[in-house]
Amino acid sequence: MHPAALARPEEARLLGRACLVAAAVLAVTAAVPMSPTSPRALSGTLAVVALGIGLALRAWADRVRVWHVHTVLGLATAFITIGLAASTTPHGRLTTAVSYVWVAMFTAAFHERTTTLHHLAGIAAGLAIGLACSGGPAAARVWAYLVVTLLAVALVLNGRVLALRDAMATDPLTGALSRRAFRQAAEVEMARARRTGATLTLIVLDLDGFKKINDAHGHAAGDAVLAGSVRAWRTALRAGDLLGRFGGDEFTFLLPETRAAGARALLARLDSQLCRWSAGVAQWDGEQSFEEWFSAADADLYTAKGH
Repeated sequence: MHPAALARPEEARLLGRACLVAAAVLAVTAAVPMSPTSPRALSGTLAVVALGIGLALRAWADRVRVWHVHTVLGLATAFITIGLAASTTPHGRLTTAVSYVWVAMFTAAFHERTTTLHHLAGIAAGLAIGLACSGGPAAARVWAYLVVTLLAVALVLNGRVLALRDAMATDPLTGALSRRAFRQAAEVEMARARRTGATLTLIVLDLDGFKKINDAHGHAAGDAVLAGSVRAWRTALRAGDLLGRFGGDEFTFLLPETRAAGARALLARLDSQLCRWSAGVAQWDGEQSFEEWFSAADADLYTAKGH
């Protein structure tokens, strides 16, 4: 994902929540230190910074960009490194070093493999600096053990998350976006349009007489119609257009930078040789929720069917 692109709002909110939890932990550490030599002032300062970042991420989740997320994760790594370098006891070094796990796991859960490796490299460098500055025993062995552990855990988690994300994002029969993935992508486009003032139009399309095809020719024939229709429709779509399968024979299209008239022009170009269809169109008014917007397109579909 491009650094200037909008981040997923749910990722920004979760990162904000993590920052608030970190602020609470740091505040407790400052108030009730582990030892008389604990850096209480540093813990208190970092608690205030984490609180501010967390509140900002929660308040402006719809406007957070990808580079903002990576900046916060980088700052988290830097703050943990500072805390590790300032640790004065073995248990202080241990508990601080373990905090790197959360940065590694968050990155692995939300980002691609290359991005995860970049953050892991930053963590490895920060851990080396922190251990060297804190002067703990067997620093090289501790560093190697923690880095290998973090690398293994993060890559296993990242691999599983990416596999599950691919499975959940795509309808296995047609290759169109799943209902959930389409909804999430639509929310991102709505947030972008809310910021830029761009137009968005939604199409809800329903295959006519699809049940009769299944009844007369079997489900295999019905599946062939669904998959073939999506392949044919894709030839009329632009690179940024979204196509999702919302239900059994119901499909959705989201067209950025397109007005309702442009969406109807697209419908005129869609192939209907395999199965005839009816469609409803709704242009987003800039204020509607996704449910309200979808309902408007669905009502237009109901009208198009002649009810």
